[in-house]
Amino acid sequence: MAGSISADDSTAAKHLLESDKDIREHEFVVSEILRLLKPLTNELSAAPRREVHRLRTVLHLRTPIQGKLREASHVLELVGRLHPTPAVGGVPTARCHRLHRRARAGRTRLVHGPGGWFDAQGTAGSWWHCAPV
Repeated sequence: MAGSISADDSTAAKHLLESDKDIREHEFVVSEILRLLKPLTNELSAAPRREVHRLRTVLHLRTPIQGKLREASHVLELVGRLHPTPAVGGVPTARCHRLHRRARAGRTRLVHGPGGWFDAQGTAGSWWHCAPV
């Protein structure tokens, strides 16, 4: 998910789906996820169309991505490979991480991070990203 708008307006979904800025940002995220997961998969594809994911107060652009891993991997290996996505970390990744570290110097507050659960075999349950606190 990437590209967000307040859900207050009844036309928000339409605006989000037509927003060049949000679509470009969303495509960065989808492309980067596909790039990072491709070496681990035999099959990998993104849905052909973006959709709107509605939460209580915000709408996000979402493109479902499906794949089949070449080898069994623990869910934390996949999370570590993907986080932070360009939605929160920026592109190009390495340069943006350096800039974020400099900007956060001296601050200890959680800015963003993955959350969820997995069982003893490493099978993932629900996963989400934490919002700023």
